[in-house]
Amino acid sequence: MKKNVRLLFQIGILIVAVFIIGSILASYYLFVRSKNLYLSAKNEMMTINLKTIKEELLYSSEGLLTEYIDYWEQDPKQIIAPRTRKEMDTIAKIWSNTDISDKECFFKLDEYEKFCDAKSNYPLISDDLYYTKVNLGYDQARCIDIKKDRAIVLLDTGNGNGYGSPADEDPYENLSNTENGKDIITYALGDTIDLNLTDHKVLKRFVDGKEDTTVFEEDLKSQEDKALYVGYIPIYSDDGELKCVISIIYDWTDVYTTLYKDTVRTIIIEFLVGLLLAGGLLLIFIYGIAIKPLQKVNGALRNYMKNKDSAQVSAQIKTIKSRNEIGVLADDVNQLAQEIDRYTKENIKLATEKERVTTELDLATKIQSEMLIKDFPERSEYELYASMEPAKEVGGDFYDFFAIGENHLGIVIADVSGKGIPAALLMMSAMTSIRNFALLGGTPAEILKKVNDDLARRNISDMFVTVWLGILNIKTGVIEAANAGHEYPAIRSNGRFELFKDKHGFVLGGMGGMEYTNYEIQLSKGDGIFVYTDGIAEANSDVSNLYGTDRIIEALNSDADASPKDLISNVNKSVDEFVESAEQFDDMTMLCLTYKG
Repeated sequence: MKKNVRLLFQIGILIVAVFIIGSILASYYLFVRSKNLYLSAKNEMMTINLKTIKEELLYSSEGLLTEYIDYWEQDPKQIIAPRTRKEMDTIAKIWSNTDISDKECFFKLDEYEKFCDAKSNYPLISDDLYYTKVNLGYDQARCIDIKKDRAIVLLDTGNGNGYGSPADEDPYENLSNTENGKDIITYALGDTIDLNLTDHKVLKRFVDGKEDTTVFEEDLKSQEDKALYVGYIPIYSDDGELKCVISIIYDWTDVYTTLYKDTVRTIIIEFLVGLLLAGGLLLIFIYGIAIKPLQKVNGALRNYMKNKDSAQVSAQIKTIKSRNEIGVLADDVNQLAQEIDRYTKENIKLATEKERVTTELDLATKIQSEMLIKDFPERSEYELYASMEPAKEVGGDFYDFFAIGENHLGIVIADVSGKGIPAALLMMSAMTSIRNFALLGGTPAEILKKVNDDLARRNISDMFVTVWLGILNIKTGVIEAANAGHEYPAIRSNGRFELFKDKHGFVLGGMGGMEYTNYEIQLSKGDGIFVYTDGIAEANSDVSNLYGTDRIIEALNSDADASPKDLISNVNKSVDEFVESAEQFDDMTMLCLTYKG
């Protein structure tokens, strides 16, 4: 149950996180949309206001605003300075002429009279801009003299003074720096605006002639505690030259703050409500599609662990209707239970089969053991002892000895290729065949030839047998022997064992029609013979060294006069010490005979 709750908690966190992100994005979209709608409406209103301001300025001077700016550029200090008596008389004379309009009159005046008229109209233009700003409710209104290399605020109503902020000195005298070889004005009647493309792209558009209509920009960076919206409209001379730009600034900080706070409040409310709603729905949803099916899967597993009944698991799994990952998991659990049942049945079957095979192997081991002679004869003429240790339950090595008439003793040691049941079967066949042919008479070579032909004819598994066969004349001590691919025998003569390298013939059962060679060994009283299989000579140590025939001879000569049983025991002990903990990989068989005369 704790795991189910943990899964629910993890999925819940994921969904809540997605919901929060979605709520924030949606609220931000609403915030931006509301702000844009508000500014769009304000844009339309400010467009009308800018046109009104432009008309007012042009009307107040009967369209001579651009000419007044020219005189400002020529001598700004004199335009702003107090009027002299002479200038006032000249202005009175100009205004007294009622026959023509001011504009027509202006162009008929000489330069001095025009200058006086411009100086008189400058404060009137300033008043018009100021009162227009106040009446329309803007935070600031400006008239900006703008050229390609500079931009100076001629009139700035932001200080609450109808006449702006008159300069005490020539604005062209205070230069802070130069940029690209052009002077940048840093002091004028109001603010100084640098025609930097990064900071004043809007004004640059007017200078470059890319804009000749009303332009707006949102300014949220000029003042940290204010949100401003700025509108611009250009004023051109009659010949199309850009003379100045009128700008009005609307302070919408309260609106922006209210909108921002409302958005934040909405996000918080949506988050809390959505969190509760999402949490409730999530619990219901997750319980229905995940927890409840998982509980069924868990219950099915517990029942299976208790009852080991896959049919019951299938019945419980079928009640899960989900086709999502939980449904796939349920199907996998059902299939797993069925596979475990099948695997268990197969294991039971294999265990039964293994038990049967083990029983048969035990029986085969017993049969093989009983076939090997364990009761060694106590004769005055000779003493004999043998042993066989299979590498598996049953082996392919065997030894045998049997009387041939009254005066002869047959001695056999053999090694069948391979191990296990097949080798044991061939071993019994070869053992029986050798004994039978030997009892019929003949030399060892003749007996091996007959056995080879018999085995080769019946050998369908391509196995073979190595055999050493000797026939001891009990009266004379002569052993007549033949070797079919077997290990060299060791002969004890004069109290020491030496390896006797006899002539080998071909192995038995490999190919029919083979011939074998007889040879004789003369044993005197106290002499003996030791024969063995390759499991002794090829015994491995942990470092993969072979035991070898030299160590066999050394072990035999450690007590060369010992009885056959003790000699075999000495060799066994030496092999065990050599191989240490290495696993026996081949059958180990030995036979030893001492001739007493």
